[in-house]
Amino acid sequence: MKAIVQLSFDDGLQKKLLLRIPHDILITLSARPRKWLCYATYAICGITGALFFHDNDKPADLDGGVDGEDHFVYRLSGDPAFVDWDARVGTYDWVPTTRKSPTYSELQKYYGGCPFTKMDSEVCAGCHLIHRAKGSNYLRDILSDHHDPIQDMGIDDPRNMLLLAPQLHSYFNDNSVAFLRTPNEFLKSNEIPGRESEEPDKYIVTLQAFTERARTALPHNASSGMTEGSGLSHLPSDRHIRPDIVPNNTLLDITYAAALIVRWGSRDLRKSMDESAGKYYAGGAIKRGENLKGGTTKEQHNEERNGRTARQNGDAPASSSATHNSNLTKWEQAWDVWDTLLWMPYMLTGISPEEIKAEHEESMKKREQEEVERIGWWWKGVSEGRPEDAVGCGKEAPDFDAEDEKSVRL
Repeated sequence: MKAIVQLSFDDGLQKKLLLRIPHDILITLSARPRKWLCYATYAICGITGALFFHDNDKPADLDGGVDGEDHFVYRLSGDPAFVDWDARVGTYDWVPTTRKSPTYSELQKYYGGCPFTKMDSEVCAGCHLIHRAKGSNYLRDILSDHHDPIQDMGIDDPRNMLLLAPQLHSYFNDNSVAFLRTPNEFLKSNEIPGRESEEPDKYIVTLQAFTERARTALPHNASSGMTEGSGLSHLPSDRHIRPDIVPNNTLLDITYAAALIVRWGSRDLRKSMDESAGKYYAGGAIKRGENLKGGTTKEQHNEERNGRTARQNGDAPASSSATHNSNLTKWEQAWDVWDTLLWMPYMLTGISPEEIKAEHEESMKKREQEEVERIGWWWKGVSEGRPEDAVGCGKEAPDFDAEDEKSVRL
């Protein structure tokens, strides 16, 4: 049986189980796992506190290790401000406009490639930390609630995005990985496994994998200073960091916390957090599998299907998401796997479905005209007794007027 480390929090009224973390994964996340537990609780609850053993009233030594069956309690110093663990959940993922947007070009130019895998920028995607479907109002609300000094950020701001390799992007969307910023309120940069020789207060962002599959596929604990050119295979000697490009610290904390909750969060915690997150949504807390109206998954699928039919007929009404959030663009509508497949050529080549359709119609029109001319050529050859023209021997087709076309069609 796999050893599990339990982490609870105490808000002064009750103790509630927070996370159940596999011991073998926990010890790969930090050389100071107790400090990591403090940071994890801080990121989830939005407030500082002190770490205790479950059955002990003395604060735990943060430099100590963890055993397989340890149970810790984090005593909050005030009321919790829970993170919305659905911050990275949306109705679609790879936004087609991202690869053509000015923000994506800016990320390409700044990083030069994926900062964690060094994959070339041409095959990377701009990935939002807070899901693009959430909209700018949602983003500003959570920044305000976390007392972030920057509260005027839009959803497509570079500080809400990372340039990621496709595989890493996929694992991030699955909450199998997250990005740890250091130094933070509890951890130093040299307390990350493999970074022991790092300067303690040097700013780095570390890719951390929470599943065995992700750790096998990706460079677990790969770090980046997020400087200019940090995605290149050969780092430039003169590197600068631009605060208007590097990911926002609060957003990194939120997405890290959300991944922890998805992977190891307790059911009671998720219920409490759903209730707390209601303030971010006009219609109250949204349950997983529901749309903004609170409708069921089946109803949502029906809405998406009707929307696809309307778009195919050239009449694209706003989706349920767009109806309830005036800030959403036409791209921020309900997408599913079929929409993604339709948009695949655009993602890869920049050619939109509308352009493909127009090109197809033009090609069909040209072929139809060529067919009419060919038949006219044949008709002229037969009627005038010129068999070489009747079989299309390569001579230029004679003039073909409207009366000829009419007779051919008859």
